Amino acid sequence: MLIVYTTVGDEAAAKRLAETVIRAQLAACAQISRIESLYLWAGDMQQTPEWRIAFKTTEACYDAITTVLKADHPYELPQIIAVPVCAAHPEYALWVDSKSIAPTKQGAAHRA
Repeated sequence: MLIVYTTVGDEAAAKRLAETVIRAQLAACAQISRIESLYLWAGDMQQTPEWRIAFKTTEACYDAITTVLKADHPYELPQIIAVPVCAAHPEYALWVDSKSIAPTKQGAAHRA
């Protein structure tokens, strides 16, 4: 299981990206939270409110999620990172796996 993170500048964009990924069955769920980010951009210190999206998914879905996020992301250089989950409640992990359907698994399911 992986948690894939990205950030956007407003809640509407966060909800749109989360819904897109979940409807595509690339993640079981997404959690959206407001955060404050500090970073250097073009030599200037930036401090901006952002919205973080945490997708619960599988390694097999990472590339497809990245493609979807990059296609519709409002940022020039979006943060898209994945953190492996080293331990999880077994039944929850099975649920995430069953709801995160990699593109190759989706094609097989449609042929069956």
